[in-house]
Amino acid sequence: MIWLRPVAGALSLRMPRSARFLIPLLWVLAAGGGAIVLLTLNPTAREVTVDALGLVFAFFTTPFILETTFAALFLLGLLAYNRWKLHQEGDGWVWLMSHEPDEKNLPAALTQRLQSTVLHNKPEPADETRTEAGVIEGYLELGMSAQALRELNVAASPCPSLDEILLRIRVLAANLETEVATQLLRQTAAATEPHGALAATALDSARWLLKHLQHENLARHWLREARRLDTAATDSVADGEPLRKLV
Repeated sequence: MIWLRPVAGALSLRMPRSARFLIPLLWVLAAGGGAIVLLTLNPTAREVTVDALGLVFAFFTTPFILETTFAALFLLGLLAYNRWKLHQEGDGWVWLMSHEPDEKNLPAALTQRLQSTVLHNKPEPADETRTEAGVIEGYLELGMSAQALRELNVAASPCPSLDEILLRIRVLAANLETEVATQLLRQTAAATEPHGALAATALDSARWLLKHLQHENLARHWLREARRLDTAATDSVADGEPLRKLV
């Protein structure tokens, strides 16, 4: 019968979670039913059981032991209720946003607002580079090119990735540092293949200059750079865009 044990274990793992709780209950009911049958049919067992229960009752109802027993039962009940409560509602721990002053992180204006944020689940580790890029992108979206350049200089990396270089080109172009931005664009094009992302960056610069500064001459310059990198780059410009009339 030993070979049945692993089989029973495997079957219990395949059972639904609610069905697994029924197995201990069935064992308790079976043991209780067997004890009742034994006490009913065997007078000796009944007599021994009654004497044993009497001794147990007399022992637990003696002074000091009675109070200790009730205190232990109350404590066990409280622990069981607390465990059930934790299972139903969780442990109640929360995560709070914080700012490390010695590390690069979100700007102070954002961290002061986020410090009161309560998170019930553990947040994923923050990508500082992506966070800084998001802040710079937000400044560009609002037309705040000077703030974007200042934030870019603060977050400058000694070994920038391609995405960081593309963002720098856009920020420089938005601040009318056209010669520097164009030189950086061409240097990057000479070192990387393909040029689709660089052409898209030139198009984004042209859109930004036309939208926020209405500077058609510089927008045409960046359109030429986009065509030089990818002849089909201007095909992505939609008919309804203001940039379309310059294509």
